[in-house]
Amino acid sequence: MGCVLDFFELLGLLVQRRATETEDIWMLFGYAIINYYRACEQSNFFMWWADNEDYPSLRSLYGEMQRISRERHGIEERLDAAFLNDEMRVGHGE
Repeated sequence: MGCVLDFFELLGLLVQRRATETEDIWMLFGYAIINYYRACEQSNFFMWWADNEDYPSLRSLYGEMQRISRERHGIEERLDAAFLNDEMRVGHGE
């Protein structure tokens, strides 16, 4: 999971430095960012495995992804229960 979160941290840093557009990141990765972040919250990953200061750009990016979701859909996105199951299947070559 750490490699995925590190990649999202990098995307967040690129958004903060205005090297890419937030809307583009939302369109390409928003679903995954929101679901991984929510899964980490639910599993207490951030509390138990990452320091509170880890992933500051990801935390900011997650907030931006939810802001765009609210603007476009009128609600914040929730964890899609099927998402992690699908991710596990991909990870095992199915």
